[in-house]
Amino acid sequence: ITPGGTVSTLAGLAGSSGSVDGVGSAARFNAPRCIAVDSGGTVYVADTFNNRILVYTPISATTPTTCIGQPDLVTGTANSGSGGAAGGLNAPLGLLYVPSTQVAFGDTLFVADSGNHRVLVYKNASKLPPFATAPADIVYGHATMTDTSASATPTATSLSLPSSVAVTAN
Repeated sequence: ITPGGTVSTLAGLAGSSGSVDGVGSAARFNAPRCIAVDSGGTVYVADTFNNRILVYTPISATTPTTCIGQPDLVTGTANSGSGGAAGGLNAPLGLLYVPSTQVAFGDTLFVADSGNHRVLVYKNASKLPPFATAPADIVYGHATMTDTSASATPTATSLSLPSSVAVTAN
C-alpha cells in the first residue's frame, strides 16, 4: 500500500485458493495469514493451509525464491519436509522478522507453527536455501524438533496452537 492508498497485489488472486507456483495473479495460496518484510525488501508469506512459508526476494519478485517447510512449490502436506516434522510445517500462522541490529545471531525469522504447537526460529533468514526443509535453529514449545503433539497438561515450556510471535527489546 502506497502512502497515497494504492494497493498492489504481489501474487495470488482474491477468491481463488490452491497451491500453484504461478506468476502474479496466476499464483495460488491457501489461506495466507501473515506477512513479514525484512529491511532488504524480502517478503515472507505464511501460506497457512499449504503448510509453508513462501519467500519473495526482492519484494518485486513475481515467483517465490524460497519455500520453507515443503520440498517444492506444489506440495502442501503438513510436515512433509525432509526429516519429517523437523523440517515440515503444519498450519503456520504468525511470522516475525527481526533484523540483525536487534539480535546477536543475524537476521531472524520466527514462525508460529500452530498445528505443531511450536515456534520455530530460523537464524540468518536471508541465507535460507531455495527449499528450506532443514530443521529450524531453535524450537520453542517442545523438547525436540520432531515432537509435534499438543501437551495434555500445560507446562512452563509447552505451547498450544500459537498464532503469533512477539519479542521485546530485552
